[in-house]
Amino acid sequence: MLSAVLESTGWFFLAGLALYFVRVSPRLKNERRWQGILTGLILGVLTFLFEVMSHIMSHAEVMHLLASGPLMFAGFLGGPIGGAIATIFGALSILPIGEITDLWHIVGAIGFVSTGIFVAFVLPPDNWPHVSPVHVLAMFFGALFVLFMPGFLGGAFDTGLHSTSAILEYCYTVLGLGVISTVLMWQINNFANDQARAARRVRELSDRLVSAQQLAGLGTSKWIIGEGTIAFDDGMTDLCGLARSTGQIPLSEMMDLLHPDDLGLVMHAMDKAADPEVGKGFTDFRIVRPSDGQVRHLRSHWQSRRDAETGQTLVTAIHMDLTQIREAEQRQLEAHKSLSQLASNLPGAIVQTYMNADWNAELLYISPRCEEIWGYSDAEFHADNELIFRAHDPLDVPEFYSKLEAGFDTGAPIRHRFKIRHRDGSLRWVDFFGDTLVSGGRRLLNAIVLDVTSEVVALQHADEQRDITHRAQKLESVGKLTGGVAHDFNNLLAIIIGSLEVMRDEADPALRNQRINEAMQAALRGGDLTKNLLAFARQARLEPEVMDLNQLVGDAKNWIARTLPETIRVETSLLDGLWPVCIDRGSLQTALLNLIVNARDAMDGRGHLTVETANIRMDEDYIAARQEVIPPGRYVMLAVTDTGTGISEEVRRHIFEPFYTSKPPGEGTGLGLSMVMGFMQQSGGTVQVYSELGEGTTFKLYFPVAEGAVAAASETREDAIPVEPAPPGTRILVVEDDPAVADTLVRTLERAGLSVISSKSGDEALKVFRSIKGLDVVLTDIVMPGTLQGADLASAIRQEQPDFPIVFLSGYADEAKVHGKGLTSQDIRLMKPVRRADLLEAIGKAISLNAL
Repeated sequence: MLSAVLESTGWFFLAGLALYFVRVSPRLKNERRWQGILTGLILGVLTFLFEVMSHIMSHAEVMHLLASGPLMFAGFLGGPIGGAIATIFGALSILPIGEITDLWHIVGAIGFVSTGIFVAFVLPPDNWPHVSPVHVLAMFFGALFVLFMPGFLGGAFDTGLHSTSAILEYCYTVLGLGVISTVLMWQINNFANDQARAARRVRELSDRLVSAQQLAGLGTSKWIIGEGTIAFDDGMTDLCGLARSTGQIPLSEMMDLLHPDDLGLVMHAMDKAADPEVGKGFTDFRIVRPSDGQVRHLRSHWQSRRDAETGQTLVTAIHMDLTQIREAEQRQLEAHKSLSQLASNLPGAIVQTYMNADWNAELLYISPRCEEIWGYSDAEFHADNELIFRAHDPLDVPEFYSKLEAGFDTGAPIRHRFKIRHRDGSLRWVDFFGDTLVSGGRRLLNAIVLDVTSEVVALQHADEQRDITHRAQKLESVGKLTGGVAHDFNNLLAIIIGSLEVMRDEADPALRNQRINEAMQAALRGGDLTKNLLAFARQARLEPEVMDLNQLVGDAKNWIARTLPETIRVETSLLDGLWPVCIDRGSLQTALLNLIVNARDAMDGRGHLTVETANIRMDEDYIAARQEVIPPGRYVMLAVTDTGTGISEEVRRHIFEPFYTSKPPGEGTGLGLSMVMGFMQQSGGTVQVYSELGEGTTFKLYFPVAEGAVAAASETREDAIPVEPAPPGTRILVVEDDPAVADTLVRTLERAGLSVISSKSGDEALKVFRSIKGLDVVLTDIVMPGTLQGADLASAIRQEQPDFPIVFLSGYADEAKVHGKGLTSQDIRLMKPVRRADLLEAIGKAISLNAL
């Protein structure tokens, strides 16, 4: 029996070899069904051999039992189809005999196959066709049932197992051979499967290597030093463009492939490779492909090894095609040269750098012209990436980094001008124009830096020259103003002095009164002149009130008609719902009168005059287009248009200058339009002039809207509380440092019946105030010599009597603002010169307000 088992082992190994070829076949790699069918076929053939041998050999029962393992595995691995094929092959050797025991063997074969199928169904294999010990154990117990079935059914068939010893011997034999058959089949199957899997991995790795070699354009060669041939693989023949298959290539043919300029280089490398002590190396060379004449760039990594038995030196080499890399390098080199040429012609330096979150720089490129800007070469910047930032003005760094951060966040271009420190220590100005790119978590900054030091210096010089020119123009204007004021005041003084001299010798009271009136008129004209001057200087004292310009224009139509001849037709175009404004009524009436008189003169007494109003919204573009310096917002426009001769461009540039006039001598002072401009600027507005020769002129006055103000009509004089002049007997302290002015004030007030006490300074007046009881009011100048100015005197008095009435006098309207710490909103301020009626009314009003 042992010899039979040993003989059958060879059949098991042959079956295992057949299973290996099935599972290693590339065509059946993913064909589990066909692998199962072939597995059933192989194991069926093995069963057939065992059954055939059972009729030839003396140990027939051994062969029957050894077939149990292959049949169960045929059912387990081949499924119903593979198991059926194995069963059929087993039956082919039995059916011709037809004995009852042989028929029982067919039933057993079916039972073994069914056992394998049942185990595969109950315990599906996770790694088919690998069989686990659990599956083997399950099939073994199933086989025991099938193997012992004849013993239990011994009465039904004449099996010859009628004694106890025969049954026990049968059981031992069945058990032993069943274990041997199952375990042997299990190990051979798994061994074949493992070897097939390893072979597939080797084949896959080989295929991948070949694919990688083909995709990478690699080729291999082998050369034995001293031989006249060299072995090329398919990859090498493809690289060289040879029309031959893999194999030995004559060495001379390989030498013919080399580029003439690289022949010596390759010969030197071959000499080095012949020395086993060198071991390995690489060589870059070019070949000329005979198939298409292309020049290819190759790199050969070679290794030499001496065979200890033969003493020959074998040189193995891997060759790679670097043509695309070399061409790309050449293109990059040409692009770099072009960029360098372009950068050398640009007026600034090109900078390319990576910036991390901590603003540490990794400089990629900086053009050579950086040395002209910073004084450092591009090599120095590459050696020290932080050098470019250390040269940056430290005071500007936070703002610069802020703009960089905004550029990286939004992608917006970066524009910035800042100072740098040159290598020689000088300061220079540069303009930075940059773009940002964030890619792969890295922040790239591309920029061009221009040296604008000369431009900045030129702008500074231009600003200085502009300031000098402006000061010169101011001096010229002051000279014109002084000359004009001197001329007009000299004329007024001539009238006043002449009238006074005539009065000295005039005995006729009527003629004396006439001279007095002439002197008074001249003095009042002097007051008007100073008022116009202050309006031009934007220092006139204004009393703004909320009003409707439409109402003012309507009220002005009466005196406009009296000012113009009947040959001039006046029209108005007033917008309904006009926004309210807050301006000085009297100054506006004066400005309007000046514009109407100018329009009358321009039309030479005949034409059309239009006054219109409108609501205007001015934005920044509107203001910039008209070169104004007023803030954007809502404005009310008052326009005066005539159909006169128009104003030339040359005259238009000077019309707002003081004492400039285009009228004949004696017909204009040249202060009208300058007063209008001063009033408008003091009111927060502006004036625009539009004119065309032969067509006419339009003056547009823009007033800021009284935002939040209640557009209510101001109290009319009829609604106001009547103000009585200061009553006779009123005790008044007059404080004036100019003796002539003080004497005039004292005599004026005394003639009105007031009791007057005079002081020359604020310090003296305070002493008088404290020493004399019963004073009713103080009339004081604002600017005086001494410690106490007019405002200081008022503060000192009101510390003792908080509501004491005080009237202020000044020749300069802004003194109340400059020195006004002692003035209140209810205090009355008068501009010199002041008429007697206005002076007495102001004193009476101050006393009345105090009484309230």
